[in-house]
Amino acid sequence: MADIKSLAEQLVGLTVKEVQELADVLKADYGIEPAAAAVVVAGGAAGGGAAAEEKHHSQSF
Repeated sequence: MADIKSLAEQLVGLTVKEVQELADVLKADYGIEPAAAAVVVAGGAAGGGAAAEEKHHSQSF
């Protein structure tokens, strides 16, 4: 279990550039694409608040 905690600590400490590099390696070498998490991160960094607000309003009707 200590190995998992250590891995989690390493992941939390990654920069945005390192996260992108990790995603690229996972996709190229293992065929793994982090879909939902990438959208949340990209949306938050690129003004995703407006999209989230729009989605919230459309659900309230």
